[in-house]
Amino acid sequence: MEENLHINELLQLPIDQLDLTPGCIAYSTELGFKTLEEVPAKGWGYLQAMEGFNYIWFNEIVRFLGKHNLLNLLEVTSDE
Repeated sequence: MEENLHINELLQLPIDQLDLTPGCIAYSTELGFKTLEEVPAKGWGYLQAMEGFNYIWFNEIVRFLGKHNLLNLLEVTSDE
C-alpha cells in the first residue's frame, strides 16, 4: 500500500519537480504535460503521433519510468 502511495505521489508531482534534465522538463512542458502521469495516460500511439514528438525526450521519460519500476504504464492496450 505504501509503495502505491509513493507511486501515485511521484506520478502526480509537477514535471519540473522530477529528477529529469532541464531539457526534458522544458520539452514536456512545451508538449503540454504538467505531471508524469499524463504522459503514459495518452498512450504510445498518441504520443508518437504528436506533433513535435521527440525520441530523445521519450527515451528520458522511459528511463525515468524504468528507474521507478513504472514501465508497465507504457504497455500498449487494445484500443491504441
